[in-house]
Amino acid sequence: MAIVNPRTLVDSETRSVLQFEISNDTNAAVVCVDASSLRGHSSNPTLHIRSIKWNTTAATSNLKFLFDATSNEHAITVHGSGEYGFHGKQPLIKNGEASGVTGDILITNAAAATGTVIIEVTKSKGYTYSGQTR
Repeated sequence: MAIVNPRTLVDSETRSVLQFEISNDTNAAVVCVDASSLRGHSSNPTLHIRSIKWNTTAATSNLKFLFDATSNEHAITVHGSGEYGFHGKQPLIKNGEASGVTGDILITNAAAATGTVIIEVTKSKGYTYSGQTR
């Protein structure tokens, strides 16, 4: 596993912001957001991705974010450095709740990469205060 220095920046009733680093390695469906460890978890959690900021050496390869399920569901693929969702006009990346969904968010990258990721998720279901706004 090449996810290092994970840090929870915000963990409120309705959203969480997490930061982690990738340390010059490849990842194959490694958990980067553990849904059951977040505040207010009750059962069968579902998270949606509100925003992501990333700065990596993966300019020619990619980082794939997946929603964990029996057959993992693709969320978004990113390259190099950038951001998604911080301008208010980009929609949530919704978890389609495929069969066997766990609520976790995974990361996969085929080529070794180094960098930092900040990801904000909303707690849709399976939390004490699910569905409320910030």
